[in-house]
Amino acid sequence: MVNKALEEKMAGLLKNAGWPAIYRLNIVDKDWWLDRASGGDSPIVSRRMAAAALTQDSDGSYYYCVVSFQQPRLITGDWGKLEILKVGAKNPLPKANIDK
Repeated sequence: MVNKALEEKMAGLLKNAGWPAIYRLNIVDKDWWLDRASGGDSPIVSRRMAAAALTQDSDGSYYYCVVSFQQPRLITGDWGKLEILKVGAKNPLPKANIDK
């Protein structure tokens, strides 16, 4: 999925959570995944999406993490505020490959 406004919100959440400057963030899912209360046709409780965030570490090296974001379903049927759900492992990335 390509959604620049959503990518900016995701990057803003990461910066607010103390991440250093985000070099690039790309959404890796094609669309939102729906989380249901009990599976099947039960009510939707939230939706989630993953993005790969590339950032520079304090020592100058680069790494990326796959981060999952979620929005809870409100009782009104609207979506709540975007939240960070899960942060994956740091994957080192050589500086020569950051723009590829």
